[in-house]
Amino acid sequence: MSYEAVLPIWRVVRDRFQKMVESLKEEELHMAMSPESATIAHMIRHNAEVEYMFADWFFGRSAPEDITYMASGKTDSYDPEAFTLGAVIAFSAAADTYFTEAMSVLPSDLWDVEITSKIGPSTPREALGRAIYHTGIHAGQIALIRKHAPLAAAAIKQTIIQ
Repeated sequence: MSYEAVLPIWRVVRDRFQKMVESLKEEELHMAMSPESATIAHMIRHNAEVEYMFADWFFGRSAPEDITYMASGKTDSYDPEAFTLGAVIAFSAAADTYFTEAMSVLPSDLWDVEITSKIGPSTPREALGRAIYHTGIHAGQIALIRKHAPLAAAAIKQTIIQ
């Protein structure tokens, strides 16, 4: 089983995630379940950064030199412009393209060869499974925040008014 076999599975998950990202409104990006938790923008940026990392670690394609990790614990860099709606949409799409291209050039005989990485040993096929799972987790978190954060904010505001 090779790239051609796994691509449709990746596309279903990743295209749905990107569609959700593109449906966001600017004011939703900074929503979170609590002041201490990650914002929607942070999760989108983090998900894309992980795709760049996986392209490097498991598919042999180093991230472009202009990529700055801001949401994955790799650096303390922060640029507020990177967390605007247009920026997170573009960064997410670019990461997907990059990761997909990295998968496309991996020879079929290497998909099941174990690689030791910063997150432990995995084959590229297992790493893709982890990327799918990771994307799904963040999609669910974003949906939950979109549903419940406005209600939580309204309840807090009502408590303050009383």
